[in-house]
Amino acid sequence: MKIGYYLRVGLQWYDCNGMMGGRIIKEIVMKIGPIQEQWLQRLEQHPELQMRGYLGELTTNGYLACCLGEYLLTYKRIMGEDISRLFHNGELWYSKRDNEKDGDKNLSSLNIFTDLGLYDEVGSFEGDSEDGGRKYNSLAEMNDNGVSWPEIAAYIRKYPEMVFTKSI
Repeated sequence: MKIGYYLRVGLQWYDCNGMMGGRIIKEIVMKIGPIQEQWLQRLEQHPELQMRGYLGELTTNGYLACCLGEYLLTYKRIMGEDISRLFHNGELWYSKRDNEKDGDKNLSSLNIFTDLGLYDEVGSFEGDSEDGGRKYNSLAEMNDNGVSWPEIAAYIRKYPEMVFTKSI
């Protein structure tokens, strides 16, 4: 068995063997899964629903959400669940309401984002993203700093392995 030092840079793993440089030993190819694909299509097709600073909120015409809130709502729709159960006093929540039992089908914790293949609840990147000369560390940061949903979707399509831990 060979033991050595390995370094991941973007899509590639390098065998460094304790020295600078090294040879590519594996190229990572992350496939976007069907739930993730539907979410990206929503981001591309409905930028008018984007909001900043909050996961989401009800409006007189429906709702507004950040990109992560839209991911949660997309997942709920795909699972055939009632998305209105995620809104509490007009705000979108990712945790269950106090009056729901543990056995309810509603999503119950911040773990939902890792269950959906993200690194954490803010959509942190594996590495950093450069966009328009500014550096972002997460989907939440991109969304809240004015990057549009179509631009976020384009970034995810270009670098899915930086955003997702798995395909779902």
